[in-house]
Amino acid sequence: MLTLSEVAYLADASPKWVLNACSALALHDPYTLASARRLYVVRLLQHAAGCSLERAAALAVRLLQDGDESNDLAVVSVTLDEQATLCMQLDVARLNSTFAARRSALSTTLAPRVRGRPKTRELEPLKAARAWGLDLSLLASNLRRTPTERLRQLDAMADFRRRVTRPNATL
Repeated sequence: MLTLSEVAYLADASPKWVLNACSALALHDPYTLASARRLYVVRLLQHAAGCSLERAAALAVRLLQDGDESNDLAVVSVTLDEQATLCMQLDVARLNSTFAARRSALSTTLAPRVRGRPKTRELEPLKAARAWGLDLSLLASNLRRTPTERLRQLDAMADFRRRVTRPNATL
């Protein structure tokens, strides 16, 4: 189950539009992925064809039923009056990829807020550093040495630093 704001994001509409559309279309379970997808197509048809909400909902059901069988174009012919017929095509592959991208954005960046204080995890510093991605093998090997060995190593590094001289940059 989704929330109203999630369905509104997936349908690319305002929450008020979703509430009004669900009550006008008498949707019993408006907060599912299937109904959000249907409302997305209804919204597209309403803006692209300029038809009423009820007609867009009927067309959306037909287009989605035709398009679920294949990822090709779904085609629906609508008789407007005795002399005119409207033919609509829906690129189902493009609709599916756009809807999947909206679902991905919803689940990653637009996650709903969680009530209460954020949970803090108290990790040990070494575990936190390892979880961050630091390589602690050199630190562990140095800590296995005795303090005398560590001082000898520091003296050797300082002596090496003193002996190394920078070359003069003469041009």
